Amino acid sequence: MQNELGARIKFLTKDKLAQQFPWLNLQDVEVGSYGLQGEGWFDPWLLIKSFFQKNISYGVNYIHGELDRFNFKSHAVSSGTGYIDKKFLDSAVVNGEDGNEYGIKFSHVINCAGPWAGEVARKAIIGIGSDVDLAFPLPVTPRKRFVYVVNCPNGPGLETPVLIDPAGVYFRREGLGGNYICGGTPSEEREPSTEDLSIDYSFFEEAVKPQLEYRIPTLKNLKLKSAWSCYHDYNEFDENLVIGRHPFHNNFLFANGLGGHAVQHSIGVGRAIAELIMAEDYKSIDLSKFGFDRFLRNDFISEEMRT
Repeated sequence: MQNELGARIKFLTKDKLAQQFPWLNLQDVEVGSYGLQGEGWFDPWLLIKSFFQKNISYGVNYIHGELDRFNFKSHAVSSGTGYIDKKFLDSAVVNGEDGNEYGIKFSHVINCAGPWAGEVARKAIIGIGSDVDLAFPLPVTPRKRFVYVVNCPNGPGLETPVLIDPAGVYFRREGLGGNYICGGTPSEEREPSTEDLSIDYSFFEEAVKPQLEYRIPTLKNLKLKSAWSCYHDYNEFDENLVIGRHPFHNNFLFANGLGGHAVQHSIGVGRAIAELIMAEDYKSIDLSKFGFDRFLRNDFISEEMRT
């Protein structure tokens, strides 16, 4: 399917894997998926800074602060028994880092608050409203993940691709000095607390390191150099994207649930949201299946080939 959509992906048998990546332990592996073109990694911070600077050149005004509340306007809406007052989003109040309040009137508001998207939605009474379309919350919560930097002079070297092990551990080269970045997805019982960004080094020692040393025997002498933690926005409903308009607040748009793939999805999602606002429909790629209304229908999205 990936090849049909234009990606250059090749399946490598165990013999081919051993030939191209002799440092791999293939005892329990029969085939691997390898990207031939357009694969790799880049610095997401530089990408964000580039967009930031370009937006400023277009006259975008950034206000650094925290959303305090939304303001609503009441409109009389016809019902089966007459007219009722309904609240619609009209503006927002942001507490700036300088201590001042900023009022922002908008025609549209986009929820792209990542791990805190659920909190922003609640401020728009999504999940706590009396209307049936407002009774369903945005099921996006923060998940904490750890990234570890290790050093191993005897590691695989320059020809190291991004490796995702069947056990869920990932690994890639970082620079030219024998450094590598790695991590993994914790089991449900080891899901870390999101109260702060403290790092669980025992997860590295007990879950990540053993699997790396098993898969890549030359890493047995690796040393942990540093680590950091970060938040992902996790869709508890079906672990998928939430894109598009809210069924009640037509001027409230979601760009959420990107998880650990945010920098990969962000440009396409941004384009899709822009098309919804400017053209009132998706033009490049139809993302309507990821709409919020699937929560109302209890309609789960699942990948066909997911294991």
